[in-house]
Amino acid sequence: MLISIIIPTYNSEGFIEKTLEMLLSQGLDDCEIIIIDDGSTDNTHKICKRFIDDHHNMRFINIPHAGVSAARNTGVKNACGEYVYFFDSDDALTPNSMSEFKNMVRKNNLYDIYAFGCQFKVNDKIKKSYSYPWYNNRVFSGIELLYIYLEKKISFLICSLLIRRELLIQKNILFMPGVIIGEDVEFTLLVLSYAQTIYYTSKSFFIYQIRNDSTSKGYKTYSIERFDAVKIIENRLLEIYNRYQKLLLQINFFMANLYTANLYFYLRSTVRDAHINQLFIEYKQILRKKSKGEFRRLVIFACLRMLPIYILLRVFSKYK
Repeated sequence: MLISIIIPTYNSEGFIEKTLEMLLSQGLDDCEIIIIDDGSTDNTHKICKRFIDDHHNMRFINIPHAGVSAARNTGVKNACGEYVYFFDSDDALTPNSMSEFKNMVRKNNLYDIYAFGCQFKVNDKIKKSYSYPWYNNRVFSGIELLYIYLEKKISFLICSLLIRRELLIQKNILFMPGVIIGEDVEFTLLVLSYAQTIYYTSKSFFIYQIRNDSTSKGYKTYSIERFDAVKIIENRLLEIYNRYQKLLLQINFFMANLYTANLYFYLRSTVRDAHINQLFIEYKQILRKKSKGEFRRLVIFACLRMLPIYILLRVFSKYK
């Protein structure tokens, strides 16, 4: 078995059928699909059962509702593939992606991770494309790629990585249970820090689709869980820093960028909360730390340092 495709589902009756049909149409010889249902209360199970009855390489595992992290961890523990691929029940792949994945692995299965480009779609329209041709066909060590990832010189999602299952087992790399926002970034940082070799192709295979009813709510709302994710990621980076202290400037940059991005989404959202306001005011100190990364973002951080955050929050509160 080359690849185990791990799909967590929760009340996915509106899109899981289309997703499974898309995957099957690409050819799944030497691959398996593991669907982990996180306690759905709709017809997700019935829809998946129709597929499972007809395809021997598809499995359905039902677990009590515990969140996407627990579902993915269950998938890893039950996977048989040499590589695992985390895929969401409402996302998509470009045509022939599975064939490309299998060809990469068959050609050279020495790499811990295969990383590739991805696209963002909003209401079925491509809004962003993350592809870096200047890194195409390059082989990195995990720390080399982590350096440029923290400096925001390259971006990818958990669904744009093929990961050797043995690496996850040997290093006991799991998604943080109970976390529903930011769990993918925290996991990505951890797996990069342990990988020995990573192959990158600039081809875009994965299509991330933002829906208004998704966990992120299409970024139209903001919750304390989103800010908690900032702290969770910071704690993971501190653990990585203890192993690789030369990453300090890159870690500071990544955290400053994460703070700025969250502030941007919060100000754009319809939410205004006194507690969240205070957290942004207190956490501004991250912008004062010396950092290294993309110049344009460093300029933004410098401007924010000079701007009292409480004034920014007060001005935007009038336009919520």
